[in-house]
Amino acid sequence: MTLTNCIHETGLQEVARSMVAGQLHPAQLELLELARRYGSTPALNDCAAVRLTGRLDVDLLRKRVEALAVLGVAQRAKLSQRDGAPVLIEDVAEGAEWRGFADVEEADGEADALSRVAQVCAASLDIEQEVLWRAHLISCGQDHHYLVFVVHRLLTAGGRGARSLLDELLASYAAPGPSVTSLPAVGAAAGGQSVKSEEQRLSHFQKLLSGAPPSLDLPTESPRPAALTTLAEVAQWSLSPGLWEGVQAQSARLAASPYLFLQVCFQVLLHRYGSQDDLVLGCCPDAPLEVGNGSATGYGTLPLALRSQLEEGTSFRTLMMQTQQQLECAKTYAPLPLAALCRQLASSLDASRFPLFQVTFEHQSTVQRTQQLEGVQVDEVAMRTTHQLCELVVRFCEGGQSPQVQVAYCSRLYSAASIQRLLSHWENLL
Repeated sequence: MTLTNCIHETGLQEVARSMVAGQLHPAQLELLELARRYGSTPALNDCAAVRLTGRLDVDLLRKRVEALAVLGVAQRAKLSQRDGAPVLIEDVAEGAEWRGFADVEEADGEADALSRVAQVCAASLDIEQEVLWRAHLISCGQDHHYLVFVVHRLLTAGGRGARSLLDELLASYAAPGPSVTSLPAVGAAAGGQSVKSEEQRLSHFQKLLSGAPPSLDLPTESPRPAALTTLAEVAQWSLSPGLWEGVQAQSARLAASPYLFLQVCFQVLLHRYGSQDDLVLGCCPDAPLEVGNGSATGYGTLPLALRSQLEEGTSFRTLMMQTQQQLECAKTYAPLPLAALCRQLASSLDASRFPLFQVTFEHQSTVQRTQQLEGVQVDEVAMRTTHQLCELVVRFCEGGQSPQVQVAYCSRLYSAASIQRLLSHWENLL
């Protein structure tokens, strides 16, 4: 369907004509550079899905999705220039294609439906040819559907993720009258945040990274390919209640959060694995984890760069303080000026690695979702990371008696067995 048809069917011509181009937020500019560097890749998708059980009004849901497209989500991913800066054009010109669900996909049972959900999430969005999101409705029976929502992280940088937006879409389905849902306007995703100038941000991270090694050389199972590979698998690990109690007690003695304690222990392990005293790592602190959405990789909120240095005689307490101070300081200089740093380090960058750091930490606080619809049961669908830009992403996910730990790893470089050994060594170190 074209957006033009969508406008006429929803009767929102005046709203559509009022749309204007928006300046990109600095976080979106950084993600734009990533998209240009690596092309169309599902590693920059933010995905969410729910299972809907009950009598669903498919026509009403379709209208809500189409109205959402017209009311702000359906930016054409056509980049232009305004006052020398890139902008996204929010027009709805003739022929602009949008991948809404004109038809419901029919699946052959639950397994086929889940396979189709994974395929939708693994399909990249082309920022130059299509709008930056898509919605799919997959049926596996008269009263059983899967609703899948995929948004390019360029659109949600620093703002609401795909799961929050899917919740708002469901709320608009349940509300009487016209749709009240819309995605953030371009350039407003992180508009409430105070951002330092690029010169200030660049100066801070230049000083931090001066003299740092260009990469972290971890032992891999297979030879490293010439170009960056994004295919990923996920290993799960749960801390035992006794081990978690010990972590909490030790971190309290050091006046630090238990999640920072876990991270610094893993940093020590990386020093040993890579036989390096100086490491550059990525960190996404306090990233909200929306239940059922395991696809977050921290690129919606760009990772911050941290430097971990182990000099002779460095104590664990000293390394903890060093990491904590760096992290607090780095937050004030977010987002990381990755593009500018890459331009300065162009001669030393390795095309087979993500620039600056290859390992990223994420601390994710769980957001409980209770959105339900009258006559329709809404259940979360657990999403799995299938593509990512860093070769290792370590997530600490709050919930239950002890946190869940996920290690998403590049499946071209590491085997499941090697990651399990890594987790065992981490447990021993703890």
